[in-house]
Amino acid sequence: NDDAFNIIFAGNIGYAQGLDILPKVATLLKKKKLDQKIRFNIVGDGRYRETLENKISDKNLQSYFSFTGQVAKEEIPSILERNHFGFVSLANEDIFNRTLPAKVQSYMSYGIPLLASANGEIPWIINKAKCGFSAPAANAKELYEVLLKANQATVEELEEMSENGDNYSARHFDKDILVEKLIKLMKEGN
Repeated sequence: NDDAFNIIFAGNIGYAQGLDILPKVATLLKKKKLDQKIRFNIVGDGRYRETLENKISDKNLQSYFSFTGQVAKEEIPSILERNHFGFVSLANEDIFNRTLPAKVQSYMSYGIPLLASANGEIPWIINKAKCGFSAPAANAKELYEVLLKANQATVEELEEMSENGDNYSARHFDKDILVEKLIKLMKEGN
């Protein structure tokens, strides 16, 4: 709870998530010396966490990061509430172009705008729903640019992206609606 522009990544900290982009972006932020502090809040754990923390420490970028570790599921809403954007990223591999991590739907249904470093489905959904900003996977310079753009978003723009994501999620990811569509497809197949 400070004046920082807060971006949360919640979930598994693994190699597939492509989180090595964050120290690269933080290095660009450090060179820019922005007036407003930008912080990546990392909530969760995984095989890549120690490596990520070491990369951050080696480059003396700790002021741009906060690591929480695993938290109880019940704590997530209050943690999300204190962040401006939810971050999602995937490594730059073809297999991930067709992947939509559950955290995308979770961020959207909670009503938090998205910031992404990914190819394929993730930026397509963000663009279609008008609920955030995205840069190509593993492209630190472009992620840095969209991060600066996100940082300039007004309260009204943030609220609009939040509402857009929540509405899109309700229309396209609701379990009951998806089950009805599946049943309809199965009946049509007979």
